[in-house]
Amino acid sequence: MDAKKREREKLGSVKYEPDLRQNELQEVIHSYDILFIPTHLKFDRSIWSTKSNIKLIATPSVGTDHLDVDFLKENYVALITRSVVTPDSPLA
Repeated sequence: MDAKKREREKLGSVKYEPDLRQNELQEVIHSYDILFIPTHLKFDRSIWSTKSNIKLIATPSVGTDHLDVDFLKENYVALITRSVVTPDSPLA
């Protein structure tokens, strides 16, 4: 396991599912503390689960069109993009 993966795993439970589909995301969201959301997945209010433990969402993109940023702020979920690190993220 590389050093970057080990560092990410210190932040919370980590499971790598690069082929995860949109419908599968809603089924498993309650299992994670951190989500790495690629641009082919959309994260909005309809995905959120009342059982969700999500504390941090990271995306490899500069843009956030695939994320409901206002909803993340309302629920105190930190966001990391290629250009933005929110003040409450563990990398700030």
